[in-house]
Parts: sequence; C-alpha cells; structure tokens
Amino acid sequence: MNMTLDPLMRIIEQFRFAEMTVPALSRMFRALIQNLTPTARGLWLMIPVLFLLLPFLSLGRHWFTLRILRGMEGNWTDVFGRLGCFVKAIGLHVLLILLIVLWGMPGLMIMLLGAYIAISNGNLNAFTSLYSIGMVVSVVLMVRASLTYELSDIEMADEPEKSILTCLRNSRERMNGLKFMLLMLVVSFLGYILLSELLTSFLGQISYVVAMAVSIALSLVISAYMETAVCAFYEQVKFIRKNVEAEGQTMPSEGE
Repeated sequence: MNMTLDPLMRIIEQFRFAEMTVPALSRMFRALIQNLTPTARGLWLMIPVLFLLLPFLSLGRHWFTLRILRGMEGNWTDVFGRLGCFVKAIGLHVLLILLIVLWGMPGLMIMLLGAYIAISNGNLNAFTSLYSIGMVVSVVLMVRASLTYELSDIEMADEPEKSILTCLRNSRERMNGLKFMLLMLVVSFLGYILLSELLTSFLGQISYVVAMAVSIALSLVISAYMETAVCAFYEQVKFIRKNVEAEGQTMPSEGE
C-alpha cells in the first residue's frame, strides 16, 4: 500500500479537475498501473490470492490454538491442518460477509433515504441527520451480527465434518445471551491496540523502518492474544452449553 501511495496521489492530483466519467476513470486506472513499481504491482496481485487463502488459514490458526488450550502439542504445520476445508472455508467466509451486510441493511436504507431526500428537495440537514442515524444503526446491527456468528469458523476448525449452515446455526444458538460478554472481551484489547499505535507513531518520528518492525511484532503478539482469548471463550461456551443441555436447563436470553 505504501509503495502505491505516492503514484496514486500524483495521479489523483492530475485527474482532480477532470470529469469523473467512465473513460476518465479508465485512463486514471491505466495510469496508476503503468506508474506502479513491479514490487507494488505484485503485492496488489496477491490480494485475490490472499482472499482465497486466508479463510482456510484462519481455520488452521483456530485449530492450532484449540490444541494448545486442550493441552496437546502444537506445531506450526497445524495451520495447514484444515486444508480439506478449503472450499467450505471460503463459502463460510462469503456467507458471513453477506449475513453481516444483510443485518446492516436497515441502517443502509436510512442512509439511502437521506440521500434521496437531499437529491429530491436539496434538504442537506435531513441528509446529514438521516445519514448519521443510518450509520449508527448499521454499525450496531453489523457488530451484533459479527458477534452472533463469531464462533462459526472456530467450530468448523474444531469439527470440520460439520456443514457451513450447521456451524452458522450453532454459533447463533450458542451466542444467545452471551454477545455482550464477547463484546466486552474484544473491547478489553483496545488498550493494548491504542498503546501499540501510540508507540508506533512515536517511533515513526525516529525511524520509519523501526516503527514498521515494532508495529508488525506488536500486531502479531496482540493478534495471538486475542485469538487465544476468543478460542478460550468458545471452549467455555461449549462446556457450559453441554452441561446445560445434559441437565435439561435453558440458557438465559440476551441481557439476563
């Protein structure tokens, strides 16, 4: 991204006063491609490859973490231990994105309503108000959806024989009444992330290379910490649900 930023800014400056038609955007895109270094071009071409690899690698990461939490011996090759779920992992990833977007549709519709009113009547105040309300509604609903289906990919890593829809359904059922608890767990890491950003910003004034190296190292540590915490949450939820079902009880609803 950093390798792309400078040529991108120069090209945007050149086209700043151009009419944003399809031919102009096409010329702008071609100019950007021609001005990218071979390294930057290769990095951008890796994006679709990473989109295909990350879902099943995430399952492998979950599987490695679960093995460690269960007292088993972990090995870096465990990250590739769910290669057989390659297609299912992509399907789950795509369905999760669609579900989160669908949950956020009410907020998006409010934002579109504000845009329609602004175009029809020129009422910018209504647009600003509705846009802000729609943004809040959309974010709240999408966060709720993310929490609802957070455990689906961990369950697929744990029990790869299960179908995509089964993992989604089980995550929704298991997270009933526990979404706020998971949210608080995730929020508890914001302090570490903020400190990491502040340290990286400070080091960036001294040395950009050192700042990037420290940022990558801290990101790996914090990501591993969060991964372990969420997988431990999954283990606890699974244990509690199993005991509740064995005793014939029901889990509390959201907010209880």
